[in-house]
Amino acid sequence: MTRKNFIIRLVIILGFCIYVMFPVLEEHQDHISYPNDLLIAHAGGGVNGFTYSNSLEALETSKENGFVYIELDFVSAENGDLVLLHGWNDAHFRFFSRFPRLPRVFRNIVKVQAKDSQSFKNRTMRGGLTPLTFVDLLEWLNRNPKAFIITDFKDNNLQGLEKLSSYENVSLDRFIPQIYEPAEYDPVKSLGFDKIIFTTYKSPLTAQDIYHFSTTHDLFALTVPKARLGSNTNEIFKDLPTLLLTHTVNDFQKAQQYENWGVDGFYTDYLYPEVD
Repeated sequence: MTRKNFIIRLVIILGFCIYVMFPVLEEHQDHISYPNDLLIAHAGGGVNGFTYSNSLEALETSKENGFVYIELDFVSAENGDLVLLHGWNDAHFRFFSRFPRLPRVFRNIVKVQAKDSQSFKNRTMRGGLTPLTFVDLLEWLNRNPKAFIITDFKDNNLQGLEKLSSYENVSLDRFIPQIYEPAEYDPVKSLGFDKIIFTTYKSPLTAQDIYHFSTTHDLFALTVPKARLGSNTNEIFKDLPTLLLTHTVNDFQKAQQYENWGVDGFYTDYLYPEVD
């Protein structure tokens, strides 16, 4: 190898190391009041320029902004403990790793799953945010009796909900689980959950099949992704006996458009319910 080629390779390696260690620039956006009470704080809600944080600060900000419904992401530690995180790989590298820009091909070969909830809680989160275990969440709910949590399990949904329902002193009426396929409905009901959301971003079902399921089962809400919506939404979901939601909406004008199409509410990072 010539000296010139060696220097070129060294510069490339150093440049790559600097790149993967450079913090991901977060998008700072103002919170905007929106005249709709049916807003759901997405992944805890936006805070300090961060989305998807599922952090204590996100919960506190959403509470201060008047949210009643807060959606949170759940994963399991190695021993089965539940913690709040939007997945063990991408989200972990974004919020906890010294190498937040490490390419995905490398992320998947690094073991980042915490051994238990305590080891997860001991990790340092970027931006001065505070990571949460499920026990932490239960304590927060005790201090905030008006809040309801909508669950989004990132690994095994039924197994996660079974684990959630097994914790001591858990009030299932404070949790609204999302299911991702019709077959999950009866098992989730049998766990004791009263309100259920059928969220369809993973579902291969047609709009007609989704409508049929929603009219023949007792649901708190039906969530459809924005890509399934259009000016004919009212026609497709005519006389839907449950609430119609979509995600994720942060633009005031877009929210108004979706409402005009028949959507009742939104998952959002930065809109917050207008309180009289």
